[in-house]
Amino acid sequence: MNKKLGISIPLKAKSVSSDWKKVCENLWLTLQSLEQQSHEQFSWVVVGHDEPEFFKDNAFTFGHFISAQEISSPQREKYSGDELRWEFEKDRCYKIDKGIHALLDTGHSHFFVLDADDLLHRDFVQEWYDNSDKDAMLIQHGYMYFAQSHTLIPNFQLSAWCGSTCVVSKNFLDAEFIEKQSNATSFFKQTSHCDFKRVLEQSGKPLHIPKKKLLVYMQDNGENISTLDKTYGPLKAFIVECKKRLKLFILGLGSEQSVLREFGVSSCVE
Repeated sequence: MNKKLGISIPLKAKSVSSDWKKVCENLWLTLQSLEQQSHEQFSWVVVGHDEPEFFKDNAFTFGHFISAQEISSPQREKYSGDELRWEFEKDRCYKIDKGIHALLDTGHSHFFVLDADDLLHRDFVQEWYDNSDKDAMLIQHGYMYFAQSHTLIPNFQLSAWCGSTCVVSKNFLDAEFIEKQSNATSFFKQTSHCDFKRVLEQSGKPLHIPKKKLLVYMQDNGENISTLDKTYGPLKAFIVECKKRLKLFILGLGSEQSVLREFGVSSCVE
């Protein structure tokens, strides 16, 4: 089987964004980290309601935009709290699955979901390809980046925090999903990122966990797809506390910009 990695990127709708310009800026950085990969056996798709203007002015080598206008975007005026969070999650999962179906149709063998503001190390695809005999790859090593304070913190359990951490082969996709049967969902909708490690280990299928730091998980950049309101949940409260206690930890990391250059960008904020 020809091995090729497909990356599905769900994009927040303009109608529910507090700053569409920031959404597009975040996505642009994400795509730069993809377009500068050191290995070419991959492609990506961005799935959203609204196509950012830069798609009209730039020719990307490895990917393109797919419209999801056939579904309604989450309605802030109709829902709140947990109901609104569920609406956002349904929107996100629909876009992920639409992207994976498009990648299946173009012959990809492995699949990865990437948030529209996270960054991949330039050797991410190379690392996957060198281990593509495995049915899964789990990204545990990387960084959490707090954009507003320029704080870059190493993390070695990223899947507990971030959904942009799991590559699976076609063997993890149900036949019903592959055949596009009604209501069939992908592995990524069925499995919370908090459960990635447990589910992959219990599957009995070959798993690769790289030691190299391959992901920058972006925080407080203003338009994370999961940001719904200003109410702190347990995760957000913990992140805020991390910022307070570890803000100066970056001093021990060396240059922030030298790290980010390995991910295809020189800075994540203006």
